[in-house]
Amino acid sequence: MFTEFSPMADPSFEVGRPGESAVKLGRIVDRGLRESRAIDTKSLCVIAGKWVWSVRIDLHILDNGGLGCSIDILKAIVKESLPLIVHHLPIAVTFAFIGNQSIVIIDPSHLEEAVMGGKLTATLNTNGDVCAIQKAGGEGVLQSVVMQCLRIASVKAADITGKI
Repeated sequence: MFTEFSPMADPSFEVGRPGESAVKLGRIVDRGLRESRAIDTKSLCVIAGKWVWSVRIDLHILDNGGLGCSIDILKAIVKESLPLIVHHLPIAVTFAFIGNQSIVIIDPSHLEEAVMGGKLTATLNTNGDVCAIQKAGGEGVLQSVVMQCLRIASVKAADITGKI
């Protein structure tokens, strides 16, 4: 997993070694993929006990403006290989909490993250199955707020999966 926050995404991002935010995002994506078991790891086996395919993800953040991003999918052409078996697409949706959870922002921008008290990232698939949840910063979150975030994330995951 390699994550890069491009200065094109936000002027406060610098070129060079991945910062703490990039490392945290990489961990969230990695955990969402691993915990969801979205990828059939047995299909990575070429010759049992000898050769396996590895999966490398390069994540380049090009826009840190919040909900304004569009989804573009790049497809790689791989010759003479079996396709990777993907059972479902885990989609991560982040919620920022401002003012003791009185304001909840979906997919916060860099400026909104600067004033948030905490955040929760929920990774779900189009069926509404929770693949992973990560809470960072701030105080605890009420169960009712977590459940509301999961309901919203389920709708967003189905919408994003449909666009993909």
